[in-house]
Amino acid sequence: VSKALKELGCESVACGLIAGRYGRMIKEQLTASGINLFYFLCCAPPALVSHARNHLIVRLALLWCALSGCLVSPLASLLASSVSSDLLRRAFGVLLLVLGIRELFHKKKRNE
Repeated sequence: VSKALKELGCESVACGLIAGRYGRMIKEQLTASGINLFYFLCCAPPALVSHARNHLIVRLALLWCALSGCLVSPLASLLASSVSSDLLRRAFGVLLLVLGIRELFHKKKRNE
């Protein structure tokens, strides 16, 4: 795994396969963020259309998520810029660990 991917926290096999040989070309965090944003912008619209066609979007939830995202994002950005990257990396790791454990032990509801 290239040094740039390790700096981004992408040490897993999946990230290595996705990045492939282009992983070594990533020079800076800004470049990596731009690639991630570009990928998201290409994938999000078709996913949104697909979910809308299958009636999987709750409009009230969409409204709340969009409004809260627009309000909280600038504040979170300011907070993230004032905190050390090491602390952010560790906090994100803890978040992923908690979510992973929750998914492992979460019981699915039955549709009755």
